Amino acid sequence: MNPRSVVAELSDRLPDRAVVVTDSGTSLDWWTRHLRLRPGMRSLLSGHLGLPGAAVPHAVAARFAAPDRPPPWSATAPSRAAA
Repeated sequence: MNPRSVVAELSDRLPDRAVVVTDSGTSLDWWTRHLRLRPGMRSLLSGHLGLPGAAVPHAVAARFAAPDRPPPWSATAPSRAAA
């Protein structure tokens, strides 16, 4: 399965006003290159400065900050060091 295709397909299926969060590394590259955000959607990215696992606290913070939005969508990929 091609992760880029999954992210591109997910773009059309995300709910309106969705919040998308991602870890640093490969998943960040997939999201920034292939995810199309619609008006009203938000994205929280580490900007390659976060540690692996940064999506978890981002998702928790997004849920507390905007409880009226759909639950955050998160993406992570295996660490190259763990592979």
